[in-house]
Amino acid sequence: MFVNRAPRGYFADELTRALHVEVQDALHRLTQQRRVTREMVSGLYLYTAKDPAIQRGQLVTRRTVEAVPTVADASVLEVSEEELKASILLLDEQQRRLYAGLESLKLGRGGDRQLAGFLDLDPHTVAPGTTALVSSGRRSGPRAQNWWWAQAGGKKTPEIIEAIEILLEHDIAGDPITGLKWTRKTTENIAEVLQEIDIPVSANTVARLLYQMDFSLRVNRKQIATNSSPYRDQQFQHICSLRTRFQRQGLPIISVDSKKRELIGNFKNAGAKWDRSPVLVNDHDFRSDASGVGISYGIYDPPHNRGAVCVGISHDTPAFAAHSIATWWKREGSSRWGRAPKLLVLADSGGSNSCSSWAWKTEIQAQLCNAFGFTVTIAHYPTGASKWNPIEHRLFSEISKHWAAEPPVSYETMLKFIRTTSTQTGLVVTAYLDRKQYPTGLKPDPRLISSLRLKHSKTLQDGTTPLRQTCEVTFALPLRASSATNPVLAGDLPGIAIWTFFHSCGCASSAPPRDCFPF
Repeated sequence: MFVNRAPRGYFADELTRALHVEVQDALHRLTQQRRVTREMVSGLYLYTAKDPAIQRGQLVTRRTVEAVPTVADASVLEVSEEELKASILLLDEQQRRLYAGLESLKLGRGGDRQLAGFLDLDPHTVAPGTTALVSSGRRSGPRAQNWWWAQAGGKKTPEIIEAIEILLEHDIAGDPITGLKWTRKTTENIAEVLQEIDIPVSANTVARLLYQMDFSLRVNRKQIATNSSPYRDQQFQHICSLRTRFQRQGLPIISVDSKKRELIGNFKNAGAKWDRSPVLVNDHDFRSDASGVGISYGIYDPPHNRGAVCVGISHDTPAFAAHSIATWWKREGSSRWGRAPKLLVLADSGGSNSCSSWAWKTEIQAQLCNAFGFTVTIAHYPTGASKWNPIEHRLFSEISKHWAAEPPVSYETMLKFIRTTSTQTGLVVTAYLDRKQYPTGLKPDPRLISSLRLKHSKTLQDGTTPLRQTCEVTFALPLRASSATNPVLAGDLPGIAIWTFFHSCGCASSAPPRDCFPF
């Protein structure tokens, strides 16, 4: 074992001095058993490894070291140190670098600095010589010991990799498709266990070996649905048919949702940008340090690739959501779509436009249907499937990328970054500031709710009774409300609104067909 690990083999007397025991007879028996080999070098037997490749390396290293004396042995050459330095200066730059690298390898740790001081060279001149010798295979000295240990059947042989797999046998998980594997043991723990069985290895080496063994660092992935619905695909198919029908008839389609609430002030904004220095922001996001809040409610027009964002300053309520859609229709929708008789709204199932919110229903009736005299069809995506809403990946994602790492120091700054968002596909975004106050906790009058006539949808049924989660709500009667009860709902204008709700448990086992999203 000692002979196999030695970078330049052993003479018998060298091994005797190292082990402090007589080894001549033992080396003779190992040679007869062909566990080690020996070669005549300088009139003495040099004991080397059995492996021919390792043996050649040990012989080359031994003969190189024996042929060139170290700086400390300059007296053997019968020259002074000054004469030796003068002789070295006669060499060209490459020769001086290689000679200094060889001497550094023989001196071991700290050899670069020691040789640089002796020869009046820069340590950075010695290091390239050491690197060149190591890469060419002419290795010697203590620094080469780890390399020879690796070549002599150490920590990179198939046997050692097999030992690592045995250690991790009960701690391995894997992907049956990609073949990637991962373990709950850390590289430090694995290195400690290997060192206990006489395999000296570092945590970094373990990490490289694990990568070669198709391991990788893994994180938790949210993919398992706790609830499932057998009608999830039918729900997406119904939304697909609605969008196709409205597109064929040239009717307006919009996708709506609200972004997270932003504190207005010198607060951190997620993301990174190219800059010469970082932007300094507040160390804590305290509401008391903000000059206000910005609540973004977005409206995305998929057929025209146009977006609009209404920024509120109070609360994200159903009244604010409906008013944002009404503002968009007044400023952009009516001029773009003309006197359209119908409007399709795609929304998720929660938040201010929740499918279970009666306030959302009555606000849509009052601010859209009664105000503009058209029919509104609202299709809600299943719970947990809001990512399929076009506004998420067509508008909000682009705004987030454009606004990355920019603190929202004012409402003007917030509106500017929203308005200047664009893409190579031609996305254009407008933004408005809504300074109205929208109180929370308001509930519609029961008489308004009772005036609505509900009709369950026939699209999704279990064969006997219709699903309560999916329904069409038709307002055949005008809403009556006094301004004292609910000022937003005041008015007596005719109008009809139809909702198609999809409020059901999401199922991650299946995804909607890609042809359901033509925009």
